[in-house]
Amino acid sequence: TQPLLAWVDPSNLVMLYLLLVVGIALRYSRGPAAWCALLGVLSFDYFHVPPRLSFAVGDVQYLLTFAVMLLVGLLLAELMARLRRQADVAATGERAAQRQYELARALAGAIDMSQVHALLEQFVSEELGGLADLWWLSSREQLRRLNVSSEAAVLPGAGLCLIPALIETVLRDGRLHEQDDLLRSGHRLLLLPLDAPMRRRGVLAVSVPEARLGATLRRVLTA
Repeated sequence: TQPLLAWVDPSNLVMLYLLLVVGIALRYSRGPAAWCALLGVLSFDYFHVPPRLSFAVGDVQYLLTFAVMLLVGLLLAELMARLRRQADVAATGERAAQRQYELARALAGAIDMSQVHALLEQFVSEELGGLADLWWLSSREQLRRLNVSSEAAVLPGAGLCLIPALIETVLRDGRLHEQDDLLRSGHRLLLLPLDAPMRRRGVLAVSVPEARLGATLRRVLTA
C-alpha cells in the first residue's frame, strides 16, 4: 500500500486491509481471518500512522480507527466463515440428495431382500463409514435379520433365535432410537423404523462413527 499514499488518504487504505480479511476468510476459515484483521491493524499503525515505522500513536483519534478497524475485521471474518459453512452444507445436502436418488433407483430394481440389504449396507458404508443391519417382518409376522451370515453385524444375536429388545421397542413405538454403540468405541447406534403405508415393516440398525454423524447425515439416514 506504500505506492498509494501519494493518491489515497491513509484512512481510506483501511478498506484494502478489510478486503484482505474477506479474502482470507473465504479461502481459509475464521481463525486465519481474525489474525489477518489483527495484523492489518498493526500494519496500518506501523506504516501509515505518524510517526511511521513505529507503533507509537501521535494522534489518539487513531485509537478509535484501530478499534473500529479491528471490530469490522472480526465481524467480516465471522460472516464470511458462516457463509462458507452454509455453502459447504448446501453442497453436502445436494450430494446427499443425489446419492439418495441413486439408492432409491437401485432399490427399485432389487429382486430379493438380500439385494436390498446389500444396497443399504453399501450406502451406509460409503456415505457414513458405518455398518447396517436390516431387521424385517416376514409375511408371517416373524422378525428376522437379513444379514444373518454377516461378520459385521451391528447388533449381537445368534442367527434367528435372539431378537434384541431394542428392535422390539422401536417396532412398538415407531420412533428413531439413538444411543452410544456399546460394542464399538466412538460410534453411535441408530435404530430407524421402516414404515410402509399400511404398517411397520421392520427396523434399520446403523452404527456410525460419532465424528461423522451430524444433522445432515441424520436427515439422510431418516430419509
